Amino acid sequence: MERDGELISGRPRAPRKPLDLLCVLVASGGRDVAEGVITDALWPDADGDAAQHALETTLYRLRRMIGAEVVIQRDRKLSLARDRCWVDAHELEARLAPRPSVLEQRASKADGAEEAERIGALYRGPLFADALEAPWAAAARERIRRKLARWLDGVARTRPSSDMVDLRARLAAIDPALAPNLVPPRA
Repeated sequence: MERDGELISGRPRAPRKPLDLLCVLVASGGRDVAEGVITDALWPDADGDAAQHALETTLYRLRRMIGAEVVIQRDRKLSLARDRCWVDAHELEARLAPRPSVLEQRASKADGAEEAERIGALYRGPLFADALEAPWAAAARERIRRKLARWLDGVARTRPSSDMVDLRARLAAIDPALAPNLVPPRA
């Protein structure tokens, strides 16, 4: 994670819980995430008041790290301000939106190869790889993998090319869990 070009998440003493809170927000779509969903994910053993207090403290710390205007709290829900915060996972999911007609149009247009490259550049490997055991991370990771595999299958059917074979190989190399889903298209 970066803020104004400066690496935040890679700093040696970056506080973990605020970053976990941000990850839960991202994994949950970043919009109108109920506070209860967040407290259940981050503090599953805490009672209601303790979990709520931990959330408020962690939210305060996250806002200090990334800016108060980035995380919006309204009606016991949290959202990321899309005009203040760009999330590659959200951009990838938007490009992989499950609308077959849009997928086919993107694949058949002259710029289909460019779109495929953008999608390939956005997918940098398993989402939240450092939180492999967390249920919220696993669910988001698998959701994106399924969408990516569906998109690749749609493009392979409508626009088979060596570029797509190369993209499929690159994606399988960065995320081996995708490999079984990336069977080369039939000739």
